[in-house]
Amino acid sequence: MVAILQQSADKLVKQETENDGLIINSAIYKAAENADIPPLDVTVALQSLVLNSKLVIPAGRSKSGLIGFYDTCLGEAKVLQVNYTFKGRPHVVEVADLQALVMPLRAHAIGI
Repeated sequence: MVAILQQSADKLVKQETENDGLIINSAIYKAAENADIPPLDVTVALQSLVLNSKLVIPAGRSKSGLIGFYDTCLGEAKVLQVNYTFKGRPHVVEVADLQALVMPLRAHAIGI
């Protein structure tokens, strides 16, 4: 699935770079507390969801249902950690599995 999304993500990164928009540098979906469970790299999957320099994932449903995601640890609480760039500035956010994700937000900016 990631290979299919890669083409779309590459195209979006090029577009977003030209517009100084939203670029996902890394995105990790992982168990919230169990460090023994390997995390899932969802950078490509998340970048492919960016539309017009915005990304919105509504609350209330597990992110494991998104294209390019899967549940790495059934029964465990999960989080999504995202490092991204917007307007050339680094941002970071971590949300619980059922929590909404809205990017970009000024509150995510590092060093402002």
